[in-house]
Amino acid sequence: MSQILSTFKELAVDSHKLISLVGAGGKTSTMLWLADYFARQNKKVIVSTSTKLYPFTDIPTFFLAKEKNILETIKKSFEQHNIIAIADDYLADLGKLSGISFENITKIYNSELCEHILIEADGAARKTLKAPSAHEPCIPAETSLCVGLMGLDSLNNTLTEETVHRAAIFSLLTNCKIDEKILFSHLYTLVNHAQGLFKNTPKDCERYVFLNKLDLLLNDLSLTNNSPLTNSSPSISSPLLTNDSLSTNYSSLSASFNELQKETEEKKSLLKQKPSWYLCSAEKKELYLL
Repeated sequence: MSQILSTFKELAVDSHKLISLVGAGGKTSTMLWLADYFARQNKKVIVSTSTKLYPFTDIPTFFLAKEKNILETIKKSFEQHNIIAIADDYLADLGKLSGISFENITKIYNSELCEHILIEADGAARKTLKAPSAHEPCIPAETSLCVGLMGLDSLNNTLTEETVHRAAIFSLLTNCKIDEKILFSHLYTLVNHAQGLFKNTPKDCERYVFLNKLDLLLNDLSLTNNSPLTNSSPSISSPLLTNDSLSTNYSSLSASFNELQKETEEKKSLLKQKPSWYLCSAEKKELYLL
């Protein structure tokens, strides 16, 4: 396994003003991880959504429906905070924040009031894996980096509506039949399908795949440069690493990934821009290049 990336610096995320997060299995936690990374550099960060999300417990939140001049409110709030949240309104019946329109995202983007805008651009009904419907994801045109998330704890789960959001669409895109086990190859197919994880992503947008919940996959084993996941390591005993596509050590996962990459190139996949892949734990703030 490659060295742990202690920050996002190696990923060059600092060069991206608007970052959208799609998929399932940790979008909000990853968005807050990114926001904290930027704020620690004394940068001004806005977190928001183009769909719906649950309120933040410790981030000042402002509502377009209640603010007469949202740009002035943003400017004043940044005098005291490095991270603020913007939503259209609070939906009391759902207990969620409603998303802001593309028009208002563009307005805030062009205001130059912050260095970074992070948009949760997809909904997953709290599932660890999803496939997009016709209207999803809702990615702003200004997005220059799109982070697509999938939960590693989805592996070896049976494909049902209880385990995957929009299971029928997932089945159609990946050829994983309902009630069959979900394999790494199915996740890979979802990423590379034109109607899959990165659907609606702007043409020149950079794409990162985050296979999240690595801490759950490894039964909370601590990852270090001398961890059992290094290439010279013995295999790891984990109940989720037991299928043909994802075997019992990282070397096998890497080999499987490289084989799938080769097959995709030979078949001239519909996804023209190849994404970068990472294993991560947003909970522990650990990130590895796959």
